[in-house]
Amino acid sequence: KAVVSTQSTGRNFTLIYDANSEERQAKQQERLNELKLLYECVPGSGRAKCKICTKEFSESANCRRHIESVHFKKKNYACTLCNKSFFAKRALEDHYKNRHLIK
Repeated sequence: KAVVSTQSTGRNFTLIYDANSEERQAKQQERLNELKLLYECVPGSGRAKCKICTKEFSESANCRRHIESVHFKKKNYACTLCNKSFFAKRALEDHYKNRHLIK
C-alpha cells in the first residue's frame, strides 16, 4: 500500500498495489506478441491480413480480435444463468435479452 496525495485537491487516497496486475500485464503482452506473429500488414494498403485464413482487415486491432475469436475460440463473457460463453460483451447482453428475457 502507498498513500498518494493529489495536487489539485490535496486529498489523500490509498493506492493498493496488486502483485497480480504485473503478472497479468506480462501475460497480456506475451499474448499480444503471439498474435502479432499471426497477422501481417499488407504493403501499401494499411490493412492487416490474418496468416491463418488470409482474411484482410482495415485495422490490425480488428485482425487480432478476429484471430482470438475465430481461431483461438476465446470467450471471456459467460452467462450467469446458463453458463454459455461469448467473445463479445454485446453478444452476452443480446443473449440475456433474447434467451432469458432480461433487459
